[in-house]
Amino acid sequence: MKPIQFMPRTHILDTTRKRTGQLEYRIGTWNIRSLYKPGALKSISDAVKKYKNVQIVALQEVRWPGEGDMRTNGMTIFYSRSSNGKHENGVGFLVNDQLLPSIKKFTPVNDRICHIRIAGKQYDIILICVYSPTETGEEDLKDMFYD
Repeated sequence: MKPIQFMPRTHILDTTRKRTGQLEYRIGTWNIRSLYKPGALKSISDAVKKYKNVQIVALQEVRWPGEGDMRTNGMTIFYSRSSNGKHENGVGFLVNDQLLPSIKKFTPVNDRICHIRIAGKQYDIILICVYSPTETGEEDLKDMFYD
């Protein structure tokens, strides 16, 4: 039996109607389970680089306290805070440094929601990353999240 490999899911936006000068973004999402381990960020960025031309990946379960951004290995991670100081939850985006000039704003809402604004030719693109409680989670947590 093959071992399970945790890799990001990717999606290509508008590859069939590409016009001259039109940008094409390759976007992914990945529940990484935790970046609170030595070498985890490098492993994640190396895995994302194996995917051809992936510019941005939405991350869930970052598990870092605080909020901010950090450059590593040709990529920048923007991450949200954990409100209680513990290493749980957390969301963010891993952005290829080639896309950085197009990033207008990263907004962490809380430890489960953040969004990033990317400059477009006519309109800005807003990507939202959400990590919701699972079905087996505590009822109070789910009620608070959905309210």
